[in-house]
Amino acid sequence: MIKSIFFLTFFFCLVARANSVLTIPEKWETIDGKDYFLKEIQSRYGVFIAYGSRCPIMRKYMPVINELEKNPAFESQKIKIHLLFQKGRDSLDELKKERRDFSIHPVMLIDSDHSFIKELGLTISSEVALVDLKKKEILYQGAINNGINFDLSMKASKHYLIEAVKAVGDKKDPVVKKTKAYGCYL
Repeated sequence: MIKSIFFLTFFFCLVARANSVLTIPEKWETIDGKDYFLKEIQSRYGVFIAYGSRCPIMRKYMPVINELEKNPAFESQKIKIHLLFQKGRDSLDELKKERRDFSIHPVMLIDSDHSFIKELGLTISSEVALVDLKKKEILYQGAINNGINFDLSMKASKHYLIEAVKAVGDKKDPVVKKTKAYGCYL
């Protein structure tokens, strides 16, 4: 009986989380100290990536991330990429230096209390969430592609995020909704 109650409670928690509406901050702070507002995003969709500085896997992914917004699937829907940082983990000077050293193009936002990163379920640097900003729900979560693993090879044959963006552009649900991301723990 106790096992049944535990299982049902666990199951309902999973269902509730899967169907929950995200609380997306209306206002963010960039690493440059400027305000960034949710309404500035001109697309129905947004991509949020957990960023951990000094992570070799994240650094290896930066050229891929920088090119994503130029991808036709992203361009046609004006989808922007946002890198999310935990406040206090790195100094702003360190983050600005990393942005220069690794030619980081996407806007870098500070998740001041780490609540949005947690709400998205991001636990690994380079882990991504494609979010429907209107419905406030996660459409895809996981790896950008299958090109990086622990040997840091960059031979992607599956482009999960691009495929998810193409699907929503065609007004369909992404076929793959969740994958395992590789990176450094946040």
